[in-house]
Amino acid sequence: MTRPILDEAAIHPAIREKIARLHNDLIQQVQTAIGSHPVVVVGLSGNPFVGSKARKALSGRRRLSR
Repeated sequence: MTRPILDEAAIHPAIREKIARLHNDLIQQVQTAIGSHPVVVVGLSGNPFVGSKARKALSGRRRLSR
C-alpha cells in the first residue's frame, strides 16, 4: 500500500527543499536496511501495535518455515 503524495505543484517553492530534506537520515537508514535484510518492518515509535503485530506475524512465519 502506498501513501498518497502531494503534487509538487501544490507545495510552495519556499519550502520545497526543506520538505525534500525532511527525515532524510531516517529514509537513508531504511534504504540501507532494505538493502541488507530480506524483511524490514518500519513503524512509528509511538505506535506499539506495529511492533507487536509484526513480531507475532514474523515469529509465526518462522515456525511455519522450519
